[in-house]
Amino acid sequence: MTSIRVARFYIFIFTILAFTLNGCLLPGIYGPGRKGVKRNKSLSGAVESGNTKSSSKSFPTFPTPPLPPIEFVEIGTSIILSPPDSADESNRYEAEPHTPPVSRSNNNPYRSGFSASLSTSITGSKQIENLYRHTLQFDTREDRSMLSVKLSFTNFTFDDEWIYSSDLEDPWAFDLGLDYKYFLTKESHFIQPFIGASCAYGQMYWSYVNSIVDTTTGETIDNDSLEYLRLEAITGIDLRLSRRAKIGFDLRQDFTFHSVITTEGFVDDIFEDFGSTTIGARFSLLF
Repeated sequence: MTSIRVARFYIFIFTILAFTLNGCLLPGIYGPGRKGVKRNKSLSGAVESGNTKSSSKSFPTFPTPPLPPIEFVEIGTSIILSPPDSADESNRYEAEPHTPPVSRSNNNPYRSGFSASLSTSITGSKQIENLYRHTLQFDTREDRSMLSVKLSFTNFTFDDEWIYSSDLEDPWAFDLGLDYKYFLTKESHFIQPFIGASCAYGQMYWSYVNSIVDTTTGETIDNDSLEYLRLEAITGIDLRLSRRAKIGFDLRQDFTFHSVITTEGFVDDIFEDFGSTTIGARFSLLF
């Protein structure tokens, strides 16, 4: 009996403790909370809203490991980009080599341009003096060779000691020709000596002081002309001012051969073939 009473006593004590815990502690867990307020919001939502409103909360940061340097290894005509100490071929990248642009002047060996020159005779025939030749040229140069097409206008006077100088007046000449020059140095040099040759075909014009009357036809002739061929040997020097511009000086020994019949049909027996020496200055532009 005593043991039964003791058991009943412990059951009573346990029941009292159970009701006490249910009324005091459990409402804090399952009830409205200690402040008596029930939040109609989930905890995850409360945490997220707290994160957006709080700016003082910090998160740990981790340093970014540095990338390995890139080595440039040139192999043949390509460049391999590879991290050092990498044996994995999948980490190797092949890039096209950089090709510098090539200028047009390197592709095209020919350069073209214009020249203007003035020359005068220092020796001549006994018929002509005070000769001044004005020349315009179209030049084409390749390496050390230059070929030029030229137009020349020449004004001169007849020598006073020539027997026919009082019968003829207002002489002038016009011709079309070719020049060839070979330079002894490259185009990039400041001083460019050259040698060459030239030929020109032209017409020499004059007026008669006293008009000539053809007794057969009655025609009055005031002017006449004579064809000629001029051959020249050339030597000189060019001075390079810039890539495009230069000046030049030349010495020419020429030989002039006249035709036998004038334009008006007279047989030429007064003009002799002759040789002369001229010196000239020239300004050139090449593009």
